[in-house]
Amino acid sequence: LGSSTTAASIPEVFLALKDLQIDNSSSSAVPSTLIDLSMPTIRTVNGIVNPTISVQPNQVQLWRVANIGANLFY
Repeated sequence: LGSSTTAASIPEVFLALKDLQIDNSSSSAVPSTLIDLSMPTIRTVNGIVNPTISVQPNQVQLWRVANIGANLFY
């Protein structure tokens, strides 16, 4: 951290990790209580598949990460 950087000036980024499965017959998400752990899942960050997170060179960010999935852990 530079001499002018304070904890209050560091931008916070909230990242919510979650998994889901798609029912191929209806193209809708399978309820979390019915997820089959032997089948592939889709991983999301803040509800987005394959998101892009931008960070400027030398920028400091505070990342708050939460696993909000009911079935898998990261």
